[in-house]
Amino acid sequence: METRNSTHKNLRDLTLLVIDCQATGPSPRSAHLLEIGWLKARIPTFSDSSEIAKHAQAFLVRLPGNKSVPRRVSEITGITNEDVRQGRRRDYIWTSLYKTASEISGANGMNGCPAVAHFARYEEPFIRDLYDRFSRGGVFPFQMICTHEIMRRLMPGLPRKSLRAVAGYFGHSVPKPRRSLSHVVATAHIWSHLIPILEERLGIYTYRELVEWLADPPDKSRPSKSLREYPMNPTCLENLPDSPGIYMMYRSNMDLLYVGKAKSIKRRVASYFRRKGAHSESVLEMLSQARSLTYSLTPTAVHAALLETDIIKELSPGYNVALQKTSLAPIFFTQDFSDFSTSPGNTYLQGPFPSNSFGNALFQLLQTGSQRPFKPSPLEMSNILCIPREFVPSQKVFKQGIQELMNDYHLPAPPAWNLSMIRRLGTILWREHLQERELNRNFKAAEDRHEPSPEMEKEGPASRGMNPEGVKNALKFIIRNVCHQMRRARWLSRISESRLVWDTAEGNGSENNILAFSGGRIQYTSRLSPSSIGEVLKTPSQSRTHEERLQQFDNIIYDRMRVLSTEIKRILSEKRQVSLWFDSRPELTKEQLQRMLPWV
Repeated sequence: METRNSTHKNLRDLTLLVIDCQATGPSPRSAHLLEIGWLKARIPTFSDSSEIAKHAQAFLVRLPGNKSVPRRVSEITGITNEDVRQGRRRDYIWTSLYKTASEISGANGMNGCPAVAHFARYEEPFIRDLYDRFSRGGVFPFQMICTHEIMRRLMPGLPRKSLRAVAGYFGHSVPKPRRSLSHVVATAHIWSHLIPILEERLGIYTYRELVEWLADPPDKSRPSKSLREYPMNPTCLENLPDSPGIYMMYRSNMDLLYVGKAKSIKRRVASYFRRKGAHSESVLEMLSQARSLTYSLTPTAVHAALLETDIIKELSPGYNVALQKTSLAPIFFTQDFSDFSTSPGNTYLQGPFPSNSFGNALFQLLQTGSQRPFKPSPLEMSNILCIPREFVPSQKVFKQGIQELMNDYHLPAPPAWNLSMIRRLGTILWREHLQERELNRNFKAAEDRHEPSPEMEKEGPASRGMNPEGVKNALKFIIRNVCHQMRRARWLSRISESRLVWDTAEGNGSENNILAFSGGRIQYTSRLSPSSIGEVLKTPSQSRTHEERLQQFDNIIYDRMRVLSTEIKRILSEKRQVSLWFDSRPELTKEQLQRMLPWV
């Protein structure tokens, strides 16, 4: 880029453009600009990110013709079709951007505008597309500076160098929705921290020195895949206890990143900070930001798991995806699934359910199946199969799928369908699922492979082809899982008033743990000898009816009981003694729990 007289301008004195683009895809050849934001400033003049945000601006961009925002893009950005219909025209965007670039060039005494983006290879094509469409000739006015490339050269060992990871490394939290304004603020924050590092480590003070350094090939003396170098303070990893508890990881600004549970805090935390090894992308992004760690001990790993879910809901750490407290409360249905509510009562006693989707699908299936003649509409098929209307099959294909299901399981014709029949079919389908899972487990064990935990919710009918076979499989999935949710709901309600007894990890039989729940909350906990436990369990605790138990359920209690159920399965997998006690009812022994838990 040609300059007049200021290529030697100090980076601290440089007025520049910080810019971010959001688009419907990775390239302007096949995608459209959705939002653009920028900031004109000398970054070191700002005291913090809130000051930066006051001067940044962003514009939604009107999509051309009848184009729409892809569903996945809308999910990750929060931008809807209604939003972009109110957006600016692209020629207006370019005029405003070009005017700002001219002002920056004049302020710097340069013929071009230095523009900082975190991943400039993404932003630059969309900016060039605006230039090609609406400029009146001349030279492309921007000299792009990529903070991702700077970080790649400065800190090759940092596990991840995404915008969220690098901003967090420098103590700035990026909101989850991918929006241009927050990304501009994050990029400016990164730039403000890179300037002193460039000065101290490399002696780069001026704009020309930075451009020349970036123009040179990267240092080849280091391998392309460097060993990971974590920013975690080493003193936080010293003398961790080999005991159960929870641990919490923080950014440098003390934002809470993650809460975890462990049977051994020492071993669990050590598993994160390996120089090599497999971690998910989200874990590596989190570890790129984690600077400090605290922990709290608990009497047992069960206590740790229950405490973890409560803390996650209270503090909402950014990297705990599951168990977050949301606005969604558990759902309760009427007996025939014709209506649902978030408040259980005299008529809403089917539940708690995690959502209304499968229950609604069941009701629609029963309603449609009772029609004479059997002619489901596209909307009814969409509700039954839990898929968008644009993916529903033809009525003929849907009926063929129903017929295949009837033939496979000797079912009556749809007008005779009822809830009892669905329950019986759901039991058969779940038994088949357990048998298939066991076959897969045995096969993988024979192949010496690790079996990941089955996550039913990650499957889904929408992923199957909507031919007759796909319709049949989608119906099996819905029926199998709604019946499973009904059984699990009764189970969770039952264990919300229970006392769990299990032996200590040492397994010597000298002591047992006892954990009592009332209304889904821990009533008391203790560690006693087997003889003392017997006396304690003879003492009745408060007894609640099924409806009273349901009244206790919110999303906190719901997740706490789910976690408790998972922990009972874990104790069983460790070959330890365990039993459940209920008021005025006999205990569920280890053997009974082993038979029962796969069904809930």
